[in-house]
Amino acid sequence: MTTATVVICTYNRHDMLRRAVRTAREQVLRAGVSAEILVVDNSPDANARSAVAEMAAGAGLALRYASSPRPNVSAARNMGVAQSQGDY
Repeated sequence: MTTATVVICTYNRHDMLRRAVRTAREQVLRAGVSAEILVVDNSPDANARSAVAEMAAGAGLALRYASSPRPNVSAARNMGVAQSQGDY
């Protein structure tokens, strides 16, 4: 089985985050492929945590949350790579 992690980095953009997660979770994967979505919240106060928890209860690809509190897109991307569980 091939697995992939879709990393979505966010910083105070809740509406855009919801739209990105919704469309990613609607993907239909071919047989033998699975995926998860990892949201990396780059805000110091972890303000996307509750939105991700709310969305995680819905249907679709698995959804996880990670906090990277030091605002810096490179740090958020690196955390996404470090926290990924997929092959890709």
